Amino acid sequence: MNSTLAKETLLIIPCAGNGTRLLPFSLSAPKEFMPVPNSGLTVPAVLDLIWKALDAGILAENIILVVSEEKLTKFREFFQTNREAFAEELAAKGKVKFSEAVQKIPLFKDEQFIVQNGPYGNATPLTSVANQLSGELSSFKQILYMFPDDLFTETDEQNDIAQMLAAGEKYSGGIFATKRVLSDEEYDKYGIVDGNSVAHTSGKVLKVNSIIEKPGKENATSDLASVSGYLLPIELFVFAQNKLARFDALTGEEFMIQPVIQDMINGGYDFFAVKIDGEYHDTGNFADFAKLWESV
Repeated sequence: MNSTLAKETLLIIPCAGNGTRLLPFSLSAPKEFMPVPNSGLTVPAVLDLIWKALDAGILAENIILVVSEEKLTKFREFFQTNREAFAEELAAKGKVKFSEAVQKIPLFKDEQFIVQNGPYGNATPLTSVANQLSGELSSFKQILYMFPDDLFTETDEQNDIAQMLAAGEKYSGGIFATKRVLSDEEYDKYGIVDGNSVAHTSGKVLKVNSIIEKPGKENATSDLASVSGYLLPIELFVFAQNKLARFDALTGEEFMIQPVIQDMINGGYDFFAVKIDGEYHDTGNFADFAKLWESV
């Protein structure tokens, strides 16, 4: 993987959701702070994602957290508290592993927190970033857009973010992270890729024609489900803003990223669906969250 390209990648993490599926827990803490296992530690899900990004070569200063106004204080408290003295205290007590983990939490600047503004939907975090950082986006080559409540467990090789970055470089296009469908019911749960298999990939990479949302098994054209996030061309910001200008919230529809990506595909941009090596978990689903801890 080109380390220079990783350093020119803007990571955007949407964190403004209400966490309805995790009530009543989400009344006490943001859903992005659900505890997940990481190398013998218990870490907030959003930090697990950030650590993977840093390990894959993403620069800490190129990470943006898109939050709601209600969550802003909590996120700033966690990512802007200098814990150096606490880490030294832990080390002095022989708790080296925990000291190193505390020191590994990045410190973010104020401008790395963006308050979401716009219609309901998963494309709004992107337009919120584009509107507030418009003059600073020219230095980036691509966008990594990752959901902190979707995660893949670590493998012995590359983590999921490193796999996405490597695939983007290899195939010179945008990347959908995907998982294999494991049961018939999942065809009604996920967006399923419609595309053509790339040669010599054993069906693990498809060139995307479209994503069919919850098609059911009888209408599915592959067994790859879109999950976790996307690696996107930087031009997506323009497509998203153009889509927003034509969006009518009064229809009751959500402002979604999938139609924006479809506009890019129709306009000649290449996207590829890549089967990620690793076990997928949705931390917003209690049964799946429990399986995550059972696998430790």
